Amino acid sequence: MTTKRELPILKKNLPQLFAVLLLLLFIVQELIATNHTQFSEGDSFHSFQGHSIQQNKTIHLNDFSQDILLINFFATWCEPCKAEIPDLITLEKKIGSQQFSILGLAGQSGNQFDVTSFVNQYQINYPVILIEDEVLSLFGVQSFPTTFLVGPLPERKVLWQTFGPVSLDNIEFVLKEKGFSEILSKDRIMD
Repeated sequence: MTTKRELPILKKNLPQLFAVLLLLLFIVQELIATNHTQFSEGDSFHSFQGHSIQQNKTIHLNDFSQDILLINFFATWCEPCKAEIPDLITLEKKIGSQQFSILGLAGQSGNQFDVTSFVNQYQINYPVILIEDEVLSLFGVQSFPTTFLVGPLPERKVLWQTFGPVSLDNIEFVLKEKGFSEILSKDRIMD
């Protein structure tokens, strides 16, 4: 129980207490963020399959056997996810090929009709699969967007991962850094 004498001291120190609480919250958030998925660079990526919204057929990860895959976990209600879509569309137009593909995995996004409406609204030009929460758990995805760059079969190794929105420049930089500059060669880029 606080006394009348203690209240002014508490009020006087309120900004410092608030700052300490914010700092603790930030530290806890960072500790959680460092372990968003169960994957590290070099780990093998799980295989999965799902129903493509646009193509109305089952897509298996092995369908992209020779491709470097950018796998983007997103949600239709997620504002950062919506913000990155134009860059992913541009990336697919620029370098989507037999060597590179983008695959969108929509989690916690309602039913197939909801995701189909979203895909149509944003004119997404890469395959999108509606996934269940079990798939999010399998991949350890705890926040949206979460994006993986994985290599081709047979190893299908995780080359890079990030939490939060990606950009065209960001992905092009990572591809160059990982030794896939040939995918970005000028004769392959269409504007």
